[in-house]
Amino acid sequence: MYKNPKVGVGILIFNEKNQLLVIQRNNKKGEGKDHWSPPGGYVDWGEHFFDAAKREALEETGLKIKNIELFSVTSEMLPSYHSITIWVKSYSNGTKISVDKDEVGDYKWCEINNPPTPLFEPFKQLIQTKEWRTKIR
Repeated sequence: MYKNPKVGVGILIFNEKNQLLVIQRNNKKGEGKDHWSPPGGYVDWGEHFFDAAKREALEETGLKIKNIELFSVTSEMLPSYHSITIWVKSYSNGTKISVDKDEVGDYKWCEINNPPTPLFEPFKQLIQTKEWRTKIR
């Protein structure tokens, strides 16, 4: 049997002030509990990653996202797994957040160069990429 990485989607959600939504991970099993990152999750079998982004954004924050575009891809080798994260950039006119308390401890709208810490490893890797430095503005 082959060990293959899991494919996830990370969702950069911006509001009308160009602030980024980040969540504090509250997953009881898995990496990164209490770490901050944009919303996201795994892509389901047979699901397009844009559809996964819409589903995960709605599940974790209650927000409907729009103007979704591919932003970057990162590969994370963490102690318990290997994952590939497809990062998308999106926008929301909504301001009412309704978090899934099983997955999200807290949330914040932050300036793109000043996210709260500690950062979840996939997000930490993203902000070190050329795309983050050149395409995020």
